[in-house]
Amino acid sequence: SSNDKEIEEINNIIYPKQNHPIEIRPSGCKIIHICSKKLVEQLKEFGFISDKSKNGIPIVPIGYEKYWILGLLDGDGCIYQKDGKILRIFFSGNINTLKFVKTYFKTKLSIEFIEQKANKQDGIINGRILPNNNICYQLETKGYNDSLSIINHLYPEAINNEIPFYKRKYQKYLDFINLRKDMNACKLCYNEFNRTGSTQKYCKDCSILLRRLRN
Repeated sequence: SSNDKEIEEINNIIYPKQNHPIEIRPSGCKIIHICSKKLVEQLKEFGFISDKSKNGIPIVPIGYEKYWILGLLDGDGCIYQKDGKILRIFFSGNINTLKFVKTYFKTKLSIEFIEQKANKQDGIINGRILPNNNICYQLETKGYNDSLSIINHLYPEAINNEIPFYKRKYQKYLDFINLRKDMNACKLCYNEFNRTGSTQKYCKDCSILLRRLRN
């Protein structure tokens, strides 16, 4: 299920020669239904269970942890930026899944997360209402540097080895980096501002203040 147009491309890959219908919910969410007894049996052999979203435990072969987490970021994560000043990464899932993510990044990059939980009583996490009163856990990076470390850890190897990933989410990171190229820290108040020239040292407000003081 997804709100993104790429789900239509996925549908064409799974059913290349069929006009397979896509369910569209009133919310706009698009859903592909895949019905295959053979596929279900194969997934069970890999350790999948029917209530994996609530109680599933990640079963990841040694050496593939990075790619599994990249898939989690694509499927149940988010890369978020605002005004060129904030870069955040979210991971969502059940408690077992996020324990796996926490342990991995603490071991590999010494990164700690902000933890959030939405329960059946409030059904809200990070300002979003969860459908069907599902319990959801979420990890959020504490700052810009941690977010960059995670992205730089996950994506370059995937790109070099042609490992599939969701390019639309990665583009958010690229847009953020390009935006920050034009950002500079004001020499007076230390707030960041969009630089219009290579010699510009002060933000607009501080520039006005300095002109008034000189006059």
